[in-house]
Order: sequence, then C-alpha cells, then structure tokens
Amino acid sequence: MDLYKRVFLYPELIKCWFESGHAVVNGMVFRTGYQDVEYDKFLWADFEKYDIKKEKPGINAQKPSLKDIGKEKSLFCWVQKCWSGNWLTSDEFNTTEKPQGWLYCDDGAGEKADFIHYVQHGSFHLISLIHVKASKSSEVTRRISVGAHDVVLNQAVKNLRYTLRKVLVEDLKVRHDTATHKGCWYNGVEAKAEDFFDVLLALKDNKYVKTRVIVVQPHTQKSVYQSRAGSKIKTQLDVLLVSAENAIRSSGADFYIIGLADKNA
Repeated sequence: MDLYKRVFLYPELIKCWFESGHAVVNGMVFRTGYQDVEYDKFLWADFEKYDIKKEKPGINAQKPSLKDIGKEKSLFCWVQKCWSGNWLTSDEFNTTEKPQGWLYCDDGAGEKADFIHYVQHGSFHLISLIHVKASKSSEVTRRISVGAHDVVLNQAVKNLRYTLRKVLVEDLKVRHDTATHKGCWYNGVEAKAEDFFDVLLALKDNKYVKTRVIVVQPHTQKSVYQSRAGSKIKTQLDVLLVSAENAIRSSGADFYIIGLADKNA
C-alpha cells in the first residue's frame, strides 16, 4: 500500500474524469463547462477472438515477447494479422485475413508509433502510424472512459513530427540499428526492415502520398458510446478526440480512432 501512496507525492501524474463533469488534473479539482462538441468519426472493429485487454504478446507485460507478434491473441497480434490499409474513408474501413503492404513494429522507449504501415491503394500511397492501447476492461457493462484514451492520444500528438516521411525513416533507421529485435513484414510474411526503409525513401512527396495517425483503443464500445449522447462523460471524451484531431490535421495527417463494434452488428 505504501508503494501506491507514493504516487500522491506527484499530483501531476494523476488524472481522473468523472461522469458528473468534474476532473482531477495537476492536483486540482474542477468542473469544466464544455461547449457542445461531438466527435462522430470513430471506426469500429470486432477484434474477433483477440484479447482486447492484452496489448502485447508474452507473459510479462513489462517485458513483452515481440518475437511472438502474430502468434498469440494480443492487440499487437491483431494488427499484424488483420490490419488493412486499403481504404481512404471511414465508410471504406475494413480489416483483412490477408494483410497487404509493409508493416514495421517500432515498439519500445522512444517509439514513433507501435506500428508503421505502408501500402499502395490505387493511385495513393498510404502511410499509417498506428498507436495501440489495451482496453481497461472486457466487460460489456463497462462505461466510457476518458482516461483509457488520454495517454495514447497524447503519445500520438507528441510524435507528430514523424508524419514527415524523411524524419520518420531517419529515426527508424537509428532505432533499428541499436535494437535487439524489430519486427517487419511484407504482405504478412517476415521481411527485411532495410527494404521497408528503402521503399519509404523512394516515395515522392506529392498529393498522392497520405499519412494517417491511427489510434486503436477497443475500450469504447459502439453501442455504449452512441447511447450516451449528451452525457458529460461522452462530451469529455469528444473534446479530447476533437483536440487530438485538430492537432494531427494541422500537421497535414489524417486522424482515425478504432473502437469495439457490437458483436451482434
């Protein structure tokens, strides 16, 4: 218990949001008066039989087994097995059983994103920076949680400089050279990361190269999110999402967040 009490010595670490509209941030308690802001751009995936509470493969969450990406039922494995970049709009969003394009895992301290994906879709070259966060719960009775999204959204915004392709590749190369293991796949099959870097560097900057920032957070359920329209807790989450979207779009990238679709949909 004493170990957990130590966190209260650092109030800047504590963030809590309540359904009443109150929040605890930076050691202060306040009630925020929000403007009417709605976010209606969630993408919904069913995640099939993958464990939405498990972010990475391995027994120890602090020391994940990245060599087992694609071999278990974690969210990292879901990305490796099911991610599809072959869509341009929310209406076209889809997952796949036959991954296409390049996928590179950059997980670790100083990561640019958990995964970087590249695929040519028609005349467009689509680069996706994918940030993954496990759900706090898998209970169907779970409520909307602002805190479940806060850290991963902040991480996505913090790394916006890597939406610049050349900056991204240069930093990925440095990290790859000093890493013990970095997974890379082409069309779902293990491949050389150096080849992936060469493909990205060979792209020409024009209107046909699009960068997307993707946040995967299945804590939010479609039916729960939609049924809480007008509630303070949903408004709090919407404000966070709109703020992240505005920051990301100002960098020239598109923003998408993926929640959990209803199983009977």
